Amino acid sequence: MRVSTAPGSHSSGSITINDPPCAALSSPPAALSSPPALLSQVLLPFVEKGERKVILHISSTAGSMQSVPQIGVIYGSYSMSKAAYNMLAQKQRIERPDLTIITMCPGPVKTDMNPIDGQIEPEESVQGILRIVTSVNLGDSGKYLRYNGEVIPW
Repeated sequence: MRVSTAPGSHSSGSITINDPPCAALSSPPAALSSPPALLSQVLLPFVEKGERKVILHISSTAGSMQSVPQIGVIYGSYSMSKAAYNMLAQKQRIERPDLTIITMCPGPVKTDMNPIDGQIEPEESVQGILRIVTSVNLGDSGKYLRYNGEVIPW
């Protein structure tokens, strides 16, 4: 299994999970958005050897197009980077139908980064994520889920 979390995702250019790291990833738009793509490429051989072939992308509900009316104009860059990250997961799912690739939101976790809006303890979020990631199968590939199993609309 591979878990990643980062501010963004796939950049311009043709970069796939099976490609070796390339110069396109060093372009300015890709600088903050390429780590998950690179991490997927580097760890893919280990995922392929694993008994459970799962890639988990930690994203945010803020990356959902359906969240815009709720969130409004705040978190603009954050939301855009998460939407791009979510697209990476979908591209990987299509490219590798033999892998279970899911995207999850950990929820409104009480952390140093989220001291005001945090609503759940880190332990609750982690327990939910582990419960889901250990039970998903190929039929779940491409799902966008909250830590509690709720489906997030794209």
